[in-house]
Amino acid sequence: MYQLPEKIKLRKESQGDVHIYYVRHEEIGDLGRIVLSEYMGQSHFSSEVCGNPNDPLTQKRLEIFKPIAEDLIEEVSKQLKSPSQDIPLGSYKPEAKSSEHFVESQLLCCIKCNTPVCRIVYTHKNTQADIEDYYRLVFKEFKKFDILTYIVGLVDTYTEQVLVLKAYPQRDEKPEKIDANIFDVKVQNMQSGHCGV
Repeated sequence: MYQLPEKIKLRKESQGDVHIYYVRHEEIGDLGRIVLSEYMGQSHFSSEVCGNPNDPLTQKRLEIFKPIAEDLIEEVSKQLKSPSQDIPLGSYKPEAKSSEHFVESQLLCCIKCNTPVCRIVYTHKNTQADIEDYYRLVFKEFKKFDILTYIVGLVDTYTEQVLVLKAYPQRDEKPEKIDANIFDVKVQNMQSGHCGV
């Protein structure tokens, strides 16, 4: 039986003769999916890595996902005991379809001239993996807005801490847990400091 690597979780969904295996990393979020379909007595596998081709993290996701996908395809093929038609290994493509997720965000403006000073994307979740998933979902919008962007998790009601990732223009390596009140003051200072109010 195949043993998943540390920090990796697998979720399976079935829709008729199609089985989808979702692969998730506990720190960087969704990695990709493997789709198994049956046609004329043969199993067909395809794999997709999560992310935008221009996002540097897509390559990191692929490096983690590809060997897992290869191993899972081999394991499932053995269990099925039927010939399989695999898509060649070089065809691991980032997801091309647009996201259908609603992402809540807020554009904060200077209190004097109303010029946008930053954008806050709210995840309503509070793990590093969730923050990374939201980064992937909004990546294509960074250049569209071309403004300082933070991705913010839920405030922990016990500690008043919040996970914050400075996502654009220069992405932080990973989310940082900071005091929610300090982050609020930082944002308010950006709004009031733009025109020196």
